[in-house]
Amino acid sequence: MFGIAWTEMLVILAVALLVIGPADLPRVLYGAGKIFRNIRKFTGDIQQSLDGIMRDQELDEIVRDANRAGGDNLQFELDKQVEAEKAHRLSAADAETKPEKNDAPG
Repeated sequence: MFGIAWTEMLVILAVALLVIGPADLPRVLYGAGKIFRNIRKFTGDIQQSLDGIMRDQELDEIVRDANRAGGDNLQFELDKQVEAEKAHRLSAADAETKPEKNDAPG
């Protein structure tokens, strides 16, 4: 932990015991542990955010490389597929919102 050997940690705890006192040492150690937990949580959140950004950038780069390698044909096919999916979703949404017609006279 932080490049500190066990003997050095023991010396630090002994000095802390003398300076802080045995009555307050558990409270101080608890507070220090709480601070270190918060720091680890914060740095973990930052690392997850950076990993997500890197993943998005890698995906964008893969898409650009694929479009460059495939030329206009690949881009056209991708666009057609996206447009077909949009049209399918729109038609499904229209079918849900339109009331059904009754052919029976009434």
